Amino acid sequence: MDESDWRMWAPEVHLLYGKWVIVHTSPSPVKGANLSGANFSRANLCKIEIDASKIQKRIDSVGTRIEALEAGVKDFEKIIEQEEAIISELNQKYKTYETDVQINLERISKSKEKLRSVKTNKEYQSSLKEIEDLEAINSKIEDEMLEFLDHIENAEKKLGDVKSDYSAKLEQANAEKSEILEEADQGKKELTELNIRRNDISRGIESELLQKFTETIQCIH
Repeated sequence: MDESDWRMWAPEVHLLYGKWVIVHTSPSPVKGANLSGANFSRANLCKIEIDASKIQKRIDSVGTRIEALEAGVKDFEKIIEQEEAIISELNQKYKTYETDVQINLERISKSKEKLRSVKTNKEYQSSLKEIEDLEAINSKIEDEMLEFLDHIENAEKKLGDVKSDYSAKLEQANAEKSEILEEADQGKKELTELNIRRNDISRGIESELLQKFTETIQCIH
């Protein structure tokens, strides 16, 4: 049989944009065949569309991927702010204790001066009691100050650890961000090359067949 009379059913199935597409052709260019391998290059066009779709999805995901990286960094920044706020509060409380101790020391000093000028035993005992009470208060405050120093030391150590983890996280995020952007740039170059190939192939296709193929691709999108 002459090749011009061939009408062989040669189906192919391709996964295109998440949907299965069936194309078929004759074994060589034959007028009237559904899709001619030489004239339509269906396999090449389908592969180009599939590759272009995958690349475009990667490019479209750049913003989301970078946002996820930045969100992870911001989480660390929030933790650092919280730890710094805790340390600031502890230091402020410690300074308040220092002020209270100093005020009490001044009052103790005045009471001791007063002891030298008292004229009665009752006044002497009263001043002595005042001194003892102030010293007891200061002793209690100083114990609390020691506890606060421990809290401050632990908080500063924790902050140092968080900052260290933050630096590592930031370095990793920046590296991944650069990779993502480089991948996107490479994807854009690949898309340009695919478009050139698509145009080259399309020029050798009959307009009617090309229109049907284009309509099929648009429906799949």
